[in-house]
Amino acid sequence: MSSYPSNRGYTAMVNRSPRFKIPPESKYPAPNAYDYVRPEADVKICYPFNSSDTRFRLQLGKQIGPSPSDYYHYRRRVEPVEMAFGKQRFVIPAYSVFCGAENKSRCFKCQTQPEGDYYHNFDHNLDLCRPCMNAEIEELNNCKYERLKRSNRLRALGKYKPARWCDFFHKHYSGDLSVDKYPRTVLRLKTRVENYLQTYDTMHKWYVQY
Repeated sequence: MSSYPSNRGYTAMVNRSPRFKIPPESKYPAPNAYDYVRPEADVKICYPFNSSDTRFRLQLGKQIGPSPSDYYHYRRRVEPVEMAFGKQRFVIPAYSVFCGAENKSRCFKCQTQPEGDYYHNFDHNLDLCRPCMNAEIEELNNCKYERLKRSNRLRALGKYKPARWCDFFHKHYSGDLSVDKYPRTVLRLKTRVENYLQTYDTMHKWYVQY
């Protein structure tokens, strides 16, 4: 007997249909079948009203005056909203208060005792009165200072925080004995009003934030 059932190598019951289906013909042509029309070259626009003069251009050189990034950026201190929810609330004064029998504050620049509020550097334990701080700010407004030197000086002035002595609230007589000038409830109300108004004080720059 023959090793195959037929001379063709397969039986009569074998499937003679193609193995893979022929993909259906698409309704849309292929991308390379479109007729590509090249756009015409743009015609150079002529001068309007027969004006052929060259346009004015700024001369590149040394700028007159400070650049826009050299001006002061005023930032209003944002007071965080604290909810009590029935618990005790601590009112932190906007100005640091130093208490003692003797006022030992002294401006390191003019070597005089500050009158009223002043600025204190807690890192180096130095005091600076308001006239000297205003003089420093006015001096930095001069255009002779470079941006790096101005930013370094402003960063150094930012370490001085507003402060005051305790003589506005009580008076010391001997040792730790002190007599209050008005009740503490009035002091709390004054501190709350001052803290609220401090957020709208436009005279304080970003380097006086605390």
